Amino acid sequence: MSDTKKDWGWYIGKSDEVYTSGPETYENAVQIARDEYGGAYICEAYKAPKQLSSMFDVHDWLERCEDQVWDECVGENGDALFHMKKEKRQSLQATVRAAIDEWQFQNGLTFMPFMFTECRNHEYIDAPEEGE
Repeated sequence: MSDTKKDWGWYIGKSDEVYTSGPETYENAVQIARDEYGGAYICEAYKAPKQLSSMFDVHDWLERCEDQVWDECVGENGDALFHMKKEKRQSLQATVRAAIDEWQFQNGLTFMPFMFTECRNHEYIDAPEEGE
């Protein structure tokens, strides 16, 4: 994520575990926390879209392939069928992830997680005092 600009924004919540999207500025977040929530937590955070390719793990996939082969047609000598050097596994993982990224891009798919990617500037804003 270091090559792209992080889209920081302010979020407001009644607890410090669940936030809703909020205003674009700190001042607006404070005002809403006081006026609309009667006191609330605020934080500055951003969410980065999740690449589907990050979910592909070549080691896990090869283990599933091995299990399937054992179930369908056990090898003659019982040796692992898909054994390969680390470099080859890394190459396979990079190739498959690149193909998944390209497919995701061509299909215009964006997967936005519920959780923040990163957050900072946590603060509790008290309710306004009487007469404020």
